[in-house]
Amino acid sequence: MSVQRQEIMTTIGNRIRELRHRCAFSQEELALRSGLNTSYFGQVERGEKCPTVDTIYKIAEALGVSPTELLRTGPLPGNNSAYGRRIEELLARVPNDKVENVLQIFEDMVDLF
Repeated sequence: MSVQRQEIMTTIGNRIRELRHRCAFSQEELALRSGLNTSYFGQVERGEKCPTVDTIYKIAEALGVSPTELLRTGPLPGNNSAYGRRIEELLARVPNDKVENVLQIFEDMVDLF
């Protein structure tokens, strides 16, 4: 397995763990809500297994986020960092139906650097 593939799997697993903790779900509870085997789910979260697109959709739905949000890297908005708080403040000014568009623009800009 390539180093890059392992880094991607680890990053996805860490992101799932962050969001799971934010929702106060145990691994078992989120696995059940996602319709996944608890052992397999644990392997995904530890970065040992690479989730399929279908699995990503199931986990995102169980967490109440979009697949894009599940795969987004960087700090979660609303965490204790000044950066996260500032993003949250700015997003609060954006109409709800436009937030996803703003986040996509932000991601596109980050990709330029």
